[in-house]
Amino acid sequence: MGSKYFEGVVLKARHMSKTIMVGVWRVKENPRVHKLQHLMKKYMTHDPDEICDVGDRVMLAQSRRFSKRKNWIVDHIIHKNPAAQFLRDNPQYLATQDKLPRSQQVKLPTTGAQAKTVAATGTDASAANSSSRSA
Repeated sequence: MGSKYFEGVVLKARHMSKTIMVGVWRVKENPRVHKLQHLMKKYMTHDPDEICDVGDRVMLAQSRRFSKRKNWIVDHIIHKNPAAQFLRDNPQYLATQDKLPRSQQVKLPTTGAQAKTVAATGTDASAANSSSRSA
């Protein structure tokens, strides 16, 4: 069996162990109307060393089947995304409040008076009242 190679961009990384999602774009001419179609296909790819980040350009090689949908492996990285290293060094720029996991999100109260108190002090007024009662 001859090996197939594709060049693509990493779309998702670190959502599963040693697996990345790579998008491969190609251009095909529609035979009926003779227009160019830009097609993209996603491939689940094995990244054994977990060195790929989102935005990296990688070369994929066909390999043995790792799971039901994963039978590609990262052959080599063509171009490393410079923003990935910056985000790894500065995690405060990584995610906004709505993109954080629920366990890390700050819960704001729904009423107007409590929301103003939280915005001014940075803490929840009801939590402050309950801690002062127990003291």
